[in-house]
Amino acid sequence: GTGATIAKLGTGTTTLAKTMTGFTGNIQVSAGQLNVPNDLGAGNITVNDGATLSGEPLLVSTLTLGSTAGGANLVFNPATTGMITASTLTTVGGTPANLIFSSSPSTGLNPVIQYTTFAGTSANFTVPGVYRASPTVINDTATSQIQGNFTAGANLVWTGAASNVWNINSALNWNNL
Repeated sequence: GTGATIAKLGTGTTTLAKTMTGFTGNIQVSAGQLNVPNDLGAGNITVNDGATLSGEPLLVSTLTLGSTAGGANLVFNPATTGMITASTLTTVGGTPANLIFSSSPSTGLNPVIQYTTFAGTSANFTVPGVYRASPTVINDTATSQIQGNFTAGANLVWTGAASNVWNINSALNWNNL
């Protein structure tokens, strides 16, 4: 309910599956992964180092990523139009927060966090994973958004020019169209 606190402790994944439209309390993700519904409105959300928040909460007062060294994880579904909306966005520690996309993002800008106040830079975030072209993170101060920017990767075609062995390490077996 309103004013309550949700604390995610221990490894593993916990999912809040019901509607959370009336919730105004705080959420602390200390370890593991917490999946939240997209209609969540919370006071403050803190995601500790190594812990994971998944979902696109509607509105939070303060989103704090990291507790000492940094390295909190945020999981987003790029197929939805939602993003986390935070009045204040704070990153803690020297290790960037990981922006993890749950499915293939579209080429171009993928909004992740909408904020009113953020004192950091895009260097406070990274996009882990293997992509055909390395994504970048943009802090768009004009729209007050943290965005993942994905460029189109190479259109590779197998030629077998070096051998008939299917591999990923021989550039001679692949052509970029």
